[in-house]
Amino acid sequence: MTAAGDGTSWAQTNTQLIRNLRGHGWSEDDLARVRRAHVFSGLVTGGLLRHTGRSVHAHLAGVADVLASLDHDPTLLEAAFLHTAFGRGAHRGMLSVQRRYNRRLVEREYGPSMASLLERFAVLNVGGLPRVNGGTWVDPDVAVLQLANVVEELDTSAEFLTPHHRKDLMEQALEGARLAREAGSQRLADLLEASAANGAAISTSEPPWVDMRIGQPLRVSVGWFPPGARWFAVMLPRRLVRLVNLSWLRTRLSADRS
Repeated sequence: MTAAGDGTSWAQTNTQLIRNLRGHGWSEDDLARVRRAHVFSGLVTGGLLRHTGRSVHAHLAGVADVLASLDHDPTLLEAAFLHTAFGRGAHRGMLSVQRRYNRRLVEREYGPSMASLLERFAVLNVGGLPRVNGGTWVDPDVAVLQLANVVEELDTSAEFLTPHHRKDLMEQALEGARLAREAGSQRLADLLEASAANGAAISTSEPPWVDMRIGQPLRVSVGWFPPGARWFAVMLPRRLVRLVNLSWLRTRLSADRS
């Protein structure tokens, strides 16, 4: 792992992130907030994988590291660890149950303002770009959170992406850099351009992914409170899942894309 902020790699674990934050001069109180967000995010992302096979938790730490390199405050790093909690776009059926459940968790632990931020981020679908109006971001927190996702994904996983997905992310990075400059976010623009260049340097062919035509598995997690209670998770084929009478039920596709 090279030094964070060099445009090519970011922290992938909580320990790497905390060390980087100490290097930025963060106080122990602020570090405690980041540690808490890391633990809390395990309630909604534990065991989940991204489409590249990397754990969602690693991605969250990386996004938080990107934001820290841009001198954002602990609140936005907390949002980085929580930003997958509500998914992206519209949800139906069991996923809508999970979304409502996760929202109650976030509101209870972080308040309605954090839940509102995550809802606004969820509305901006995968591949969407934030808007600029009059030289400023329409929603600055959502804008930087979305573009930090692009930076982190290209810098850490470019060689594991399919050519089509890599091309899409590179286009998002270049357009995001243009918008960032328009909004006066020069450092973010520089990171996005460096990430696009990193993606362009990859020449791998289409990876031999597992045949997903049978459908992705559904992850069912059941938990109860107080927070110290044990959690457990099982993997089941989609067609075998049945709604059971449980007090707390949430579901998430294992190939979650944020």
